[in-house]
Amino acid sequence: MEQNARAGIYNEATKELNLTQQHLEAVPTDVINGYGGCTEYLDLSRNRISKLDWIYRFDRLKVLILDSNRLHEGHFRQLKKPMESLRVLILNKNDFSDLHTTVNILSSLFPNLEYLSLHGNPICPDGLELMPFCHNISYEYDYYRTVILNSFNKLKFLDHSSAQLRHISPSDLAQEQARILTFTPKMLWAKMKGFLPSKTLHPLPNYNNENNGQHCGTIRKLSVSECIYKGTNSEGNRFISNNDL
Repeated sequence: MEQNARAGIYNEATKELNLTQQHLEAVPTDVINGYGGCTEYLDLSRNRISKLDWIYRFDRLKVLILDSNRLHEGHFRQLKKPMESLRVLILNKNDFSDLHTTVNILSSLFPNLEYLSLHGNPICPDGLELMPFCHNISYEYDYYRTVILNSFNKLKFLDHSSAQLRHISPSDLAQEQARILTFTPKMLWAKMKGFLPSKTLHPLPNYNNENNGQHCGTIRKLSVSECIYKGTNSEGNRFISNNDL
């Protein structure tokens, strides 16, 4: 259902669209029509996304952030064909509850992923205690990691560590967890810059009928003033250090 008021920031130079905290259940049709063909980076963190069929209209999308949307395996079963353009998928603090089902679905839909993050889901035994169910997982992080890396051949980064490390010992994991929890928001955003460069973003311009649909501009005046987006709304940028990249 469309909301009465929406705000968004689109950076035409970097093709980034930020729609965080808009109470959205799906990306609105007018936004899809205005930006689907040109957006490469889309942040929908902290919404109420329950419909995903709009994703195929973003045919150039490389980065998708869906943190804190209460998504689960059933939502992604709506999608019936691969999206080969996507390289980064961040799904922290959602409701994925079956490891093998999740991996089978995501690997078939996004075969070219290079970065995947699932912190704070019932399937991820990361020990960070981001959600109350974290103590109920029956397997260790190393098992979880092995299952995912065996299914995503092109993955370079999983959660907070490089995919080149095929095994993480319990002691190494404990040290990494302690280090992660000391990061400040500014440090956390800097850790993602290898994948997601941070640049100045501008409010979406007013829609102009003279463009005849040829320009990826806005279709309404948006309420967000000009600012610099630092990624603080995304949980996905919390777990990577520059040394890891």
